[in-house]
Amino acid sequence: MLSVIIPCFNSEKTVRESVASCYQQGLPENTFEIVLIDDGSTDGTRACLLQISEKYSNIRVLLCDENRGGAVARNMAIEAAVGNFIICVDSDDVLGPNVIPKMLDFAKTANLDGVLFEQTRFFSDDLSKYEVVQNSPSAEMVSFEDLFYPECGFLTQVNFLYSREIFLRVGGYCPGNPFDTQTFGIKAISDGAKVSVCPGTYYFHRRSIKSAKSYYRREVDGGMISINALLILEAISNQFHEYAVAEIVRFDIFKKNQPGLGTSLWDYICKLVRLGFADPNERESSRGEVAKAFTELCVALAHGAYEEAQKNLDKLLVQFNGITPVLFFFQLRINAGTALKGKAGGVSGAEIRSATEFIRALHIVKTPWASTQSRINRRIKAFGTYSQDIFMNKVANGLLGKVIRHGKSLIIEMFLERPDGKAFSTAYLKALEIYRKELSLIDCDKFLMPTWRAHLNAIQNFFSSGFNVNFLRNSIIKSTMFAHLNRRATSCQLSLICGYFGKSAMKSLLLETRVGRPILNSIFYRSSGNTIHHLSHLAKFGIEGRTNLDFVNTVVEWGGGYGNMARLFKKIRPGCTYVIVDLPVFSCIQYCYLAASLGVGRVNIMSRECELKPGLVNLVPLDESLVRKIQSEILNVDLFVSTWALSESNLYAQELARSLDYFNARHLLLAFQSNSAEFPVASQVTRISSSFEVHYLEEIQYMLGNYYLFAKNLTSMT
Repeated sequence: MLSVIIPCFNSEKTVRESVASCYQQGLPENTFEIVLIDDGSTDGTRACLLQISEKYSNIRVLLCDENRGGAVARNMAIEAAVGNFIICVDSDDVLGPNVIPKMLDFAKTANLDGVLFEQTRFFSDDLSKYEVVQNSPSAEMVSFEDLFYPECGFLTQVNFLYSREIFLRVGGYCPGNPFDTQTFGIKAISDGAKVSVCPGTYYFHRRSIKSAKSYYRREVDGGMISINALLILEAISNQFHEYAVAEIVRFDIFKKNQPGLGTSLWDYICKLVRLGFADPNERESSRGEVAKAFTELCVALAHGAYEEAQKNLDKLLVQFNGITPVLFFFQLRINAGTALKGKAGGVSGAEIRSATEFIRALHIVKTPWASTQSRINRRIKAFGTYSQDIFMNKVANGLLGKVIRHGKSLIIEMFLERPDGKAFSTAYLKALEIYRKELSLIDCDKFLMPTWRAHLNAIQNFFSSGFNVNFLRNSIIKSTMFAHLNRRATSCQLSLICGYFGKSAMKSLLLETRVGRPILNSIFYRSSGNTIHHLSHLAKFGIEGRTNLDFVNTVVEWGGGYGNMARLFKKIRPGCTYVIVDLPVFSCIQYCYLAASLGVGRVNIMSRECELKPGLVNLVPLDESLVRKIQSEILNVDLFVSTWALSESNLYAQELARSLDYFNARHLLLAFQSNSAEFPVASQVTRISSSFEVHYLEEIQYMLGNYYLFAKNLTSMT
């Protein structure tokens, strides 16, 4: 037996056409039933349904006195239905002729839990004029990942035929969720339902009636798409890894609401899935405290357990050191649910509708979260329905910006090994002695742009007095040695790293050290934005140059910051010889950092009397005679790296590197910026020597005005 479920709300103009399409399937009336349910309509829908039921013996009508939403209506109708197969048809949609028998036969033959239409045909009023979205999963059975690739079609995000067993397993449609159909289908696949596409079938989905906007369009225009995506996510929250959940909790669901443009939460969730941060088969893998608290919060809300939900929300507030838009929405729902529980209207899902009404009343959608804080504080008492004292305090005292970043970093630090303070102090005393006796006497002025002269004086003063194991928190160090990128840029970089190194290697490579106390911003990888930034250079080089870094044995880096790139490369190639050419004070800072991170025996700070040591990190102060000496001694350099150091230097420094033929390296990895008043000769780094052939020169997509240049040495090519 098949049960066709048609929920109706103010649909007197369209429901007759929907019902008529059910009788164009070639099925005997005794093999299927239609359950029509009126969800508290305020027009003539109820009378229309009763008239229709008088014409057919297999139609039943259920009536609700108040509107409770599509999910509640579907659940009530399905519970009253008797069919072992179910299909929901929206009251303004139309079934293609003779498609249901094909789908039923297909389900029974292939032993399926669900069957999808091959096409969804979008129309307005004329069925002969439509646009097609094809369902094209990656394999015969729809996979969890397919749901997040737009090119696979809508799949289970629109109505489809399914067994009653799947309805019971999923737990029905999610009350209060405006996108309950999408949520149901995604939950079914994530729970292991066997679902496939039936060839030659189609479903007409109405976009609008004359000038009226569709429900979806109203949600988009109202700025509610990301909130609805969060509600979908709640049903499958146990699929996502720690990193993904942390990124979702930080997402600005009020401001970022344009689907299809990469700016909505749904677009971001799709990206996280495609990057491998969700796994329906190993649900406990890579799930830390944030992911567990998030899932338990979602489960508690689904069951109306608001005290339990509050406990888990409090854990997340501590983890994120304050309120975020997502946590704000959860708090609204907990307060609404607590206030409504046991009262009229306190039905399942009512807290979602109350919370969204609250948000609309505050007019905070399409507005950046940071700028809504004062508006919330001003208006929350005026609106006041659910403003409990505890909630007021959490919103008013929400710690944003710098405080949040530092608090998050403190949490991540708890999972990292403490730095060896004694080893750092020993390294610093040695480096300070070398600097005072010899390296401070080296004149580097001829290599510097005016901007760097000012920076260098401040850094030298800091190194000579006040330098300590937390040196990366110093303002001059942070401003000159750290990349300050937004979340989009970091997300792009993580994608590059995953694409080249693979998910299995990412976590160990990105794992930060606490030496220097960098600001940590990736909970899942326990890493800093700077480490992600540095590793992404190597990933991009490996991808574009089709180069296997496992075969790189000797690296020369011109300008090494505090030594982080060298630390990363020693993870990739522990036995490689790594040389950093830099200003003398930077060589000393690098020695302190690398000796404490890698071990004193793995770092060699050079002077005119010292020899270059194979297999170690060799720190070469920028003295022209010493650099030329090293260039004559070092053989078979595989890679020359300079990320912004040469472009922030003057022409004399650039020409020195060029005259050395970049230490005769086989490959060049350069990053640079456009010319500016501060660095007027930055782009001159592209004037590489004739020994090299450029094979990649492109602007960095997430850092406009900055570029990569990758080249190969013609004399070493075979």
